[in-house]
Amino acid sequence: MNKNPLILIVSIASLISNSQAQEGSDPFAAKDTSKSLLAIAESKSEINAPKVISLCCETFSIPLAEAAAYQREGISDALLYQRLIDGTKKDGATKQESFTMVRLLSGARVSNQSVVEEIYPTEWEPAELPNSIGVAITHPKTKENQNPPIDSDRVAKLKTAPRMSDISDISTPATATSFDTRNTGLVIEAEAMLGANLKVLDLRLSLIQVILAGRTQWGQDESLLEMPEFECRQFNVETVVSVGKPNLLGTFNRPAHSKIDTDSANKVWYSFVTPTILSISK
Repeated sequence: MNKNPLILIVSIASLISNSQAQEGSDPFAAKDTSKSLLAIAESKSEINAPKVISLCCETFSIPLAEAAAYQREGISDALLYQRLIDGTKKDGATKQESFTMVRLLSGARVSNQSVVEEIYPTEWEPAELPNSIGVAITHPKTKENQNPPIDSDRVAKLKTAPRMSDISDISTPATATSFDTRNTGLVIEAEAMLGANLKVLDLRLSLIQVILAGRTQWGQDESLLEMPEFECRQFNVETVVSVGKPNLLGTFNRPAHSKIDTDSANKVWYSFVTPTILSISK
């Protein structure tokens, strides 16, 4: 079958024209690369900008049975964190106990403290009475009167005088002679090293929480002493965490016979850290 060459040439030209129309530009014209170069420059500037690490530390408390169920389920840290957040909105069983943020440079060390100094005695001098007590029942001697008479009124008063153990005004109570100081509150110390891919973080973190639970009394009367009782939770971790995601650091519990929370034996505390990377633009 014979084909008309003129029709074939027109068809090819039409295809080329349609292709150029779809591209919207002349294929032989110089392309504007200013926008792409600007995007590359901004990307490089973002990569080379100074980096600051932001650490968000949070603790939650949940019932013991619920914590055990999560562990058996084997859920991820991110899903566990989300369930705890949802639990704080639904009922009072799940509580957010603390929230702290710190920022530091890669390789640096930072400390965050929110404490009250509690000063308490550690050593005492015991309570005691004077070694000797004298009572004058005669008038003092003078040059004119070398043998003063006995005062009968004073002798009569001695018969009704109180016992020495009942004379509190002349006794010395137990006195503190040495003191110590302990910080009550929350202390966080962290050191972080950013990975080359900016996706992981080498983290060393210490969390200490000390609470003044009450005071205990020892002895009685003039020998009564009072000592503070502290509840302390502390853990130190060295681990690798993911950037931009909540990471579980561990769990801890209050003492089984806590004075702060009488139901502490049935609770578990979760501690999370969420690191993010901030680029500081000039």
